[in-house]
Amino acid sequence: MSDPRNDGGQAFPPNLHPAGHPDCPQGMSLRDYFAGQAVIGIISNDPTGKITFQDIAAKAYDIADAMLDDRAVTGMGGGQ
Repeated sequence: MSDPRNDGGQAFPPNLHPAGHPDCPQGMSLRDYFAGQAVIGIISNDPTGKITFQDIAAKAYDIADAMLDDRAVTGMGGGQ
């Protein structure tokens, strides 16, 4: 993919090393957080239990992307 997807920035404050070490992991993106929350709803609303993991993941990220797009349009938060 040549056009990097807006990940919404960080979902939580970074865990900074006391000395501000630049190699410290920066944590989960807001896009990943939104997708993780969407997974819960998708799985809990699948009465057949036949939805595939790939379909769950694709739908979850579709939902996360829509949420980030809406935030960008409404100005509801920082992003990239």
